[in-house]
Amino acid sequence: MSRVCWRRAAALGLAALLALASGVFAQTSTPGLSIAHCAADVEAADRVALLALDIRLVADADGWRSIRLMPSGVTLRSAEVAGGQSYLQNDPDGCVAHVRGPGEFKVRLAAVLDVAVRGVERSLRLPHVPAAAARWRVRAHTAGQSFAVAPECPLQQSEENGRSTAVLYPVGT
Repeated sequence: MSRVCWRRAAALGLAALLALASGVFAQTSTPGLSIAHCAADVEAADRVALLALDIRLVADADGWRSIRLMPSGVTLRSAEVAGGQSYLQNDPDGCVAHVRGPGEFKVRLAAVLDVAVRGVERSLRLPHVPAAAARWRVRAHTAGQSFAVAPECPLQQSEENGRSTAVLYPVGT
């Protein structure tokens, strides 16, 4: 998991805030199945954040394959998979995709994440999705916020429609 923090930039005059790193969940997968791309949008409010994930899976071998997409502890609101024979399973260890290859599969997950509050700082833990390419967009509920992420990765910050936005490009996922 990565941790994203934000706070009102003007209040402290900070351009960025560094946060503590957290561990990643143990991924379970079968050889021949990979996450080719992950695009995530996070709408962060004061106490909770809504997460929408679009994931593209590629199975390059015949037969059934499985891969863990979400760790346990993430509250799923909805989950769907499209493309060939496939299904999703939510078990005590998290959400697992099961697909019959070869082929490409599209997964859409919606989840709720808790936002931690510490003074003026807000933070949330983003589930680690081991994708070949990834893009995470986090939007705070107000403008004038400064973002930081740990472990560090490329980060672009902007103001859009009166809300602060950060786009993360995790490296080595």
